[in-house]
This record gives sequence, C-alpha cells and structure tokens, in this order.
Amino acid sequence: MGERAPQGSFYQLSAAEIISRVREAGIVGLGGAGFPTAAKLQFARNAAVHTLVINGGECEPYLTCDDVAMQHYAAEIVAGVRLMLTACGAQQAIIGIEDNKPNAIAQLRLAASEDEQIQVRSVPSIYPMGSERHLIKCVTGKTVPVGKLSNSVGILTHNIATTRAVYQAVRFHRPLVSRVITVSGRGIGSPRNVEVPMGTPVHELLAWCGGISDSTERLLFGGPMMGQVISSPYIPIDKTVGGFWR
Repeated sequence: MGERAPQGSFYQLSAAEIISRVREAGIVGLGGAGFPTAAKLQFARNAAVHTLVINGGECEPYLTCDDVAMQHYAAEIVAGVRLMLTACGAQQAIIGIEDNKPNAIAQLRLAASEDEQIQVRSVPSIYPMGSERHLIKCVTGKTVPVGKLSNSVGILTHNIATTRAVYQAVRFHRPLVSRVITVSGRGIGSPRNVEVPMGTPVHELLAWCGGISDSTERLLFGGPMMGQVISSPYIPIDKTVGGFWR
C-alpha cells in the first residue's frame, strides 16, 4: 500500500506539502489521545514553536510497542522527526527515551548521529514519565502552565509511533491502516507485540496471541494504570489503542 518515492525527494517538500500528506493519510496521535496530527503540526507552526519533543517513554507498565519500534525502525523515526521539524518550524528536536530501554537509545542515537538538530536523551524510567508534561519538564526544564498547551512554552510533543507514521505518510502516501500494539499480562497465552489492521476484533487478536486464561476477569485497552475496561471481545481495534492488557 502506498507509492514508491525517489530517495531524498521527500525532504525537499515544503511545510504545507508535508502537512497535507499527513492529513490525507489520516494520521492521528498514536500515544492515546488521537488528535489529528496535521492540525497539531499546523497549530504549532502558527504558534512559532522552537522545540519538538518526541516521547519515547511508554505511557504504561507492560507496554513495549514503542520500545520495539525504536529498536527496529530507528531510521524511519528519525526521518519522521526531520519531516516534523520542517512542518512545524521548530529549530531542534529532543527524543526522550526511558533509561530502561538501552537498545532503543543506542539505535536512535546512531540514526540521529549526523543531524545536529536532533538530540536523543535518556530520562528516568519512573511512572508517569510517558506523560507529556513530565517529559517536557525533564528534557527542557520548562513547566507547561495548568490549563495551557505545550505550545504556550514553545514546545510541540509527539509520540514515537506517530513520528514513524508521518514518515510513512509523507514518503509513500501510506494511510494509517495498521499499528503495532502490545498484548500483555498474566492472562495472555503468548504475550507479544503485533502489527494489527484497524478494525480487527479483540477476540481475533486474542486468538492470535494464544488466547486468555479461564481466570481472566477483565480485559483492558491500554495498561494496568489507566486502561479502559473492554465490555465485549467483539470491539474493534482503532487508532488510539496502543496496548491490550489482562
């Protein structure tokens, strides 16, 4: 799905062209909020943000989909960061990754080693470091005022998975029709990270991951801290689901 693109050509696109391709591909924030990424990039550009912060901290215990993405798709993630810098007009990007992900940190630092605009920083793996406000405070020292967006202090934040989706959308015109999610917890037969097509029913995903134990009392979209209880195994996976926990 998508189109071929000559190497390097996508870096020559204007901010408006990048934002247009992101909008056409239906990219939304994959960290859980689901806000349209194109609108977020445009808002940030209008607000003249100076720093792009990329969230490499898993939002919940047991979730590892972003860690896996950083280890296996570091070059795509860095390419997505470069495109986002152009789109939002920021002068620098900081990728914050929890210090319990050494392989991910190594891969991202290698991929970004020749780009002076992109820094990769290790941050403490203390919950809730995956929170936007906590990560911003940790990597920039700035506090986002209560009731305000990060734009108010010149910062735009995006999730690792969103960044890779932007690269896929801009370079290949690839729509967001699947995503990597974590299926985990003691009740899961074979916990793993799986790339799942949007609309896949929960029961099919569970079957692929070895089923669930008879003692399982509830299933959650998300993780054990802030996950939402699923009322039916026939509910479909959508763009905001980054994890599935029992």
